[in-house]
Amino acid sequence: MVILNDRDVDMFTEFLRNLVLYLLSFLTGGSEAPTADLAIVSEPTPSDRRILLDASASSDPDSRRLTYYWTITDKPTGSSAKLPQHTQSPTIAFFTDLPGQYNVSLAVSDGVHESPPVSAYVDVAPQQLNYAPVANVNAPLTAPPLFPIMLDGGFSNDQDHDLLSYHWSLTSAPAGSTASLAASTSVSYTSFTPDIIGT
Repeated sequence: MVILNDRDVDMFTEFLRNLVLYLLSFLTGGSEAPTADLAIVSEPTPSDRRILLDASASSDPDSRRLTYYWTITDKPTGSSAKLPQHTQSPTIAFFTDLPGQYNVSLAVSDGVHESPPVSAYVDVAPQQLNYAPVANVNAPLTAPPLFPIMLDGGFSNDQDHDLLSYHWSLTSAPAGSTASLAASTSVSYTSFTPDIIGT
């Protein structure tokens, strides 16, 4: 009994497809091969991690209906991104799950000839798959001069559950004020003491 893995099955399927195309090409003699054209329509964002591909500019000189053969030829280590082996639709999308480079190859077939493959790639940066954190400061709206005001950023959150760092700054103060923050980085809380009436 012979046991075939997925790679063996794919190679055997590809061999049979090429054999059929060769025989059809031999029998139909005068027809011409189609041309593949691949475009990246959209890149991933945190709210939509898909890469949209468009092969609608592919063409066949004999006006035969095309079948589109898609392959992800390279992707980041550990990625589970995948595409269907072939489709009748010229547009398709796949989900990215890790930052890095995704290489996609396309060949089109008119049932007799198959085009040479064309390829495109997308470099996905980490921030394209990561939501920005939301800063939230809890502090009193008013306070008397010379009374310390506590600022609490502990309710800030991140949808990706990444560890947060904090960067505090005093962006404005009344003219003549020398108030400063007790801490400006690292911690989720800080304080300052207003020394002049104003905002």
